[in-house]
Amino acid sequence: MKASKMFMLALIALCCMMGESYAQKEKKPKKGVTPRRVTVPAIYKVDTDNDGVPDVRDQCPNTPKSQKVNDYGCPTDTDNDGVYDYEDKCPGTPGDGEANLQSMGSKENGGCPWGDKDGDGFLDNSDKCPDVPGVSRFFGCPAPDLDGDGVPDDEDDCKDKKGPKHNRGCPENKDSDGDGLLDQDDACPDKPGPKDMKGCPKVTSDTEEALLRQASKVQFESGKATIAAANQKKWYPILDKVADLMKNKPETFMLIEGHTDNVKPKVSPFADNKALSEARAKFVMDYLVNKGVNANRLKSVGYGDLRPFGEEEANYKAGDQGIVEANKTAAQKEQNRRVKMTIAGTKLW
Repeated sequence: MKASKMFMLALIALCCMMGESYAQKEKKPKKGVTPRRVTVPAIYKVDTDNDGVPDVRDQCPNTPKSQKVNDYGCPTDTDNDGVYDYEDKCPGTPGDGEANLQSMGSKENGGCPWGDKDGDGFLDNSDKCPDVPGVSRFFGCPAPDLDGDGVPDDEDDCKDKKGPKHNRGCPENKDSDGDGLLDQDDACPDKPGPKDMKGCPKVTSDTEEALLRQASKVQFESGKATIAAANQKKWYPILDKVADLMKNKPETFMLIEGHTDNVKPKVSPFADNKALSEARAKFVMDYLVNKGVNANRLKSVGYGDLRPFGEEEANYKAGDQGIVEANKTAAQKEQNRRVKMTIAGTKLW
């Protein structure tokens, strides 16, 4: 056993000696071969900004000496907007992703988001007039306004004369079509028409006007918004003709006005004359709709006794002496009990 141990130790020592001899032999250069020496080029030693990262590997070779850099020689950019913190006026907040999204900006704006100094909805970098509120069609600049009336030239019908916006920049006293209605009150400022048509031309003939006057006298039951059975054979055919007239003029509109005399309803489901007049005007409108006239072309209103016959333009108050004077006789009262129908080329409401 002792001899065996001695043998193993001797064998190990021999192997070590041979390995060392081999290593020494390998270190020695072969005969006739000159050892190669490696020289690091000077360029790999250049470090312009002295940040410990050679220029060949430095992605930010001009970083100020006071800045800490990463393995690639670049300083910190907290909000990742491409503007390094040392030159970023809005550098962000470490660890706060939402705040950093809000602080991101371009280098030309110092790393800050673009603002809107004039509050016109255009960011300053795309606003051609960043200090003055403007409009989109002029890239953030105010629209030209030659006469300085606050109405842009492209919306101003009177570019060299001041006027309010509701009159398209023209003076209040302008009456383009000479019909006696100022343009701001005229539904058809370029076409003369009567006042009761809002300044638009009439679209009905004398014969058609006569039919409408006849239909306006439709007889309702006293205090009600219905036509008595005994009178239906007389009035329904007349209302049918009015419906046909409207269907033959599809581009027109009708205003249906209910009026009454000044006698207060006594036994009636309606509280006063205004409610009664509204119901009667609505009856006529519903009748025409049932006959095929589009409801969008019709409007019903009720004025009670406030607009006596011939005085539609006067807004009397209940109990006013004018109303009393217009209801003195039975004939006057009969005239005032009417449902006036006006056909126009524009909505009168």
